[in-house]
Amino acid sequence: MNDNPLQTFVQEAPEIQKSYANFIQSLIGDKGLDNKTKQLIYIGMKMIADDERAVKMHVPMAKMLEPQEKR
Repeated sequence: MNDNPLQTFVQEAPEIQKSYANFIQSLIGDKGLDNKTKQLIYIGMKMIADDERAVKMHVPMAKMLEPQEKR
């Protein structure tokens, strides 16, 4: 059994993982969302995926970011 959830995802569902990776890249590149919002979306996705390691890594990063004012 593989302890790396991403590697398991790649092995068991490569096409879905590719689409998921493309979605993440779209989220990163989106100009309409501030970085804190992007981090919070990503954290939510990782929580649903039960990726505790990613959540623990990204929560402190999100805490350091300030939401941007709407223009």
